[in-house]
Amino acid sequence: MLKSILEYLPLILFVLLTKYFGSLLLYITQHFAGLAAWLALYYGDFAKYSELALKDPSNTELANEALRAATIVLIAFSLVQALIYRLKGWSLSSMQKWGSCSVIVLGLLSLLFHNPMIIKMKPTVLFGLFGLIGWGVAQWKNINWVEKMYREAFSQAETPLPAPGHSIWNRFLNEASAFFIVLAIMNAFVAWYAAPAQWATFKVFGLSLLTLIFFSYQGFRVIKVSENSNS
Repeated sequence: MLKSILEYLPLILFVLLTKYFGSLLLYITQHFAGLAAWLALYYGDFAKYSELALKDPSNTELANEALRAATIVLIAFSLVQALIYRLKGWSLSSMQKWGSCSVIVLGLLSLLFHNPMIIKMKPTVLFGLFGLIGWGVAQWKNINWVEKMYREAFSQAETPLPAPGHSIWNRFLNEASAFFIVLAIMNAFVAWYAAPAQWATFKVFGLSLLTLIFFSYQGFRVIKVSENSNS
């Protein structure tokens, strides 16, 4: 339960902040005078962005500030997740490690240079690396991460999976690599042309749904090939 909260809560908050940041500032201003005064003291642009939210909710500067706030939350949760996992003795998966590192590094660079495009390119960088490096390592060291992933996922399955070296594993690896490259390109396109809130929604829900559909379909094909190989 705690793992699920740590995994999905920051993503949900990320989307909500990018979409409702201005509304949140207005709500605080109108209903929590003490908190508004405290924020105005320690967050110098509070009054500025509250006024922008009132006059022009679709203002680009306000949208970029919303993404900046959401990025801070995402970085904080990445650090908290790593700390809790360490205290609990849990191990992060390779994808979680790559994801957390990319969030922290690209997020800090985005904040430092006041450039929201840096954090928006995070999925493109991550998917691009998975696609290219995963394929390259398989060719160089003969380590097929797709085969390894499915063997772990179906370790309790009654039907044995195709043997190591079976041509299906190379086919699945090539498909997964190409899929990640396509996702990287799609994210770059949406990040460049869409508003921050639209991009955040696409990042969290669109990319996740596409990934789920792709690997569910591949997993179904793994089962079919296994059944045919052992029939």
